[in-house]
Amino acid sequence: MPLSIDYAKVADIYDEYVTADFEIRFCLPEREEFEELAASADFEVAGMYGDYDYAKFDELRSPFMIWRLKPNRH
Repeated sequence: MPLSIDYAKVADIYDEYVTADFEIRFCLPEREEFEELAASADFEVAGMYGDYDYAKFDELRSPFMIWRLKPNRH
C-alpha cells in the first residue's frame, strides 16, 4: 500500500526570508503501481535509478526510485 501524505507545513525557511503554510497532496506508489500509472498516461519506463548519481536501482538498498519516462510511440 502506498504512503499518502495529505498535509505538509513549511515554515521558517532561511529564518527571515520565507515563512509559509500550504497544503500539499502526494502519494508514494509502489513500483508496479507507478509503472501502471505511467502506462495509463501513455508513457513507458526508459530507466529507473536508485539515487541522483544514476546508480542502478537496488530494491533493498536504494534510497530513491528515480524514474526516466518517455512518451509511448504507438
